[in-house]
Amino acid sequence: MINSRYPSGHEDILSDFCLLWISALQNYFIFTGDKALLGELFPKIKIMVKGFKKYLSEENLLTDVPFRTFIDWADMDDDGKIIYYKRAGWKESGQIAALNCFFYKALIDASEIASVLGRENEKIEYAEIAMKIKKAINDYFWDEQKRVYKNFRKTEVKRESIISQQTNFLAILYGIAEKKKRKRILSYILDDNNKVIKAQPYFLYYGLQVMSLCRKYDTALNLIRHYWGSMIKAGATSFWEKLYGMDPTRSRCHAWATAGNYYMASEILGIKPLAPGLGEILIEPKITGLEWAEGAIPGPHGKIQVKWINKKSRFFLELIIPPGSTACLKFPAAMRSASINIISVCKKNKTLKKNNSINCTGDKSISLSAGKYKIKCFKKNL
Repeated sequence: MINSRYPSGHEDILSDFCLLWISALQNYFIFTGDKALLGELFPKIKIMVKGFKKYLSEENLLTDVPFRTFIDWADMDDDGKIIYYKRAGWKESGQIAALNCFFYKALIDASEIASVLGRENEKIEYAEIAMKIKKAINDYFWDEQKRVYKNFRKTEVKRESIISQQTNFLAILYGIAEKKKRKRILSYILDDNNKVIKAQPYFLYYGLQVMSLCRKYDTALNLIRHYWGSMIKAGATSFWEKLYGMDPTRSRCHAWATAGNYYMASEILGIKPLAPGLGEILIEPKITGLEWAEGAIPGPHGKIQVKWINKKSRFFLELIIPPGSTACLKFPAAMRSASINIISVCKKNKTLKKNNSINCTGDKSISLSAGKYKIKCFKKNL
């Protein structure tokens, strides 16, 4: 297992962080294409998976894992008592839904890493275990009456009725919940009238991705404005680890509270990898509720830059795609009946095209090679 911080004078193993380490390696590979590091660390992945397999019950669920499980800094009033989803130093007995969701995802990622490395046996083994865990989560944590996933089973303290955004965000994001369940789950966990543990800034990394997956872009923006907007209104110049019930011991400058940044880059600018190392990129801006956006993300080939302005009848887009990368530009839904004009294309500091009208595919997408682009869309029939 991996210590939660390094270097450190004491051991503090967080079970969920250990599993997230595997998923972080997969993310690292997607953005960098660094296959050598996967090969170097794959023996550690095998050790990690083997260590967690020991705690799988006959039901195919992690049970009585003897390490601290963090999940999120989130609290709620439970029969008059303030509880944390995971209090520091509290080792939970029984079965934790979110931890099993993380194990499922770690196994899927480990299987994909094994595939990249040509490790066919591990690829098959990890995928098979993951499918068993997915089935078990649906069999044992699904609450048919409320139509959401519960947090706990077989705990020493009776908490099996507790519902959280955290568990349900993971179930939707990781595809554990069937697509037909998503709308009902979100309706329940986002309703302030229901007793639900709310996510803190860290866990909105998953929550905001769920909003995008379910095309609830307005809800995502409202969450960003509420959580990060509240910090700004309070005078914050960096992101807080915890928002509600602010504990003075919690960090006021916390890297794990930057989910809003990730959402703005991946969804509002719309920059996502299509191939490891960002050699192929998807650019699909989400313009819901905004007038403009501008930003960039770094990559192995250089910065990928996007700037857009949304006006009533026109949409302006500027892109810089670095040498070594290509992009699939997919226009926002509002452009589906638009006339699209490439104003200019600059390659190697030389303007190649001006005022070139183009025809796109049915979903309004075009393929672009490296270069600087200025594009204008004239909206029609909106």
